[in-house]
Amino acid sequence: MTKKKKLNSYVKIIFALLGGGVIGAVLGIAMKSSEQGVGTVFNDMIGWIAANKVILLAVMTVLSLLSCVICYRKGGSIIEKFHPGMDDDEEEMLEEQYNTWQTLGIMLSDIFIYLSLGVFAFGLGIGSKSEAARVLYAAAFLLITAFICVMYQVATVKQVQKKDPTKRGDAGDISFAKEWLESCDEAERRIIHEAGYKTFRLMKTVLMFAVVAAMIGELHFSTGLMAVVLLTGCNILNTVCYTYYSMQLERTGVR
Repeated sequence: MTKKKKLNSYVKIIFALLGGGVIGAVLGIAMKSSEQGVGTVFNDMIGWIAANKVILLAVMTVLSLLSCVICYRKGGSIIEKFHPGMDDDEEEMLEEQYNTWQTLGIMLSDIFIYLSLGVFAFGLGIGSKSEAARVLYAAAFLLITAFICVMYQVATVKQVQKKDPTKRGDAGDISFAKEWLESCDEAERRIIHEAGYKTFRLMKTVLMFAVVAAMIGELHFSTGLMAVVLLTGCNILNTVCYTYYSMQLERTGVR
């Protein structure tokens, strides 16, 4: 039985680059041919968000509060079910349930903060009193949402420490992440490290496509070069940080 001959790595890269070039050319032609229609939709969307951003931010404030309260209360109710005489299977099931609600709550709180910041960025002009008032109301809802989400995350850290007193760190300290990681066991550290690496690999691809999308936006819709500069900087920072920490861990050893 003969093995299939694999393509040389250089040939694969060349084919990938050619494929990317073809896809870029096709997308460029398609965007050019439909530039007016897409531009109209794009501008209409921006205008709608800018006109309704106070309402959108108010909705996100309410949703963030509901999600944080629900996730925190669910976590608390699960913690109350722990007792000294429980068997390993029951404890593992409760741990999994608690981790699900905790992870969901942290993820949603982060998402609401990012979405609120994104919506707030639309329509920041204050050419009149009504526009200035709209910006102030929007800023108020943004700050309330951020306060709710940050307070929930602090409360969740304390909730986890109540469940597991071995967890160390004050969520208000700069060194919290380091202290928390040091207090995790080997299995928890492995999950954190593997999830971090997979996220790094994914973000390298996402940021590269985001740079291309920002370049297309500038070319066809004059969205500005700031997005291209910032995304390029994020790409470089992402790579430099990963390389630095990798080399540091190689010298000191993974803990």
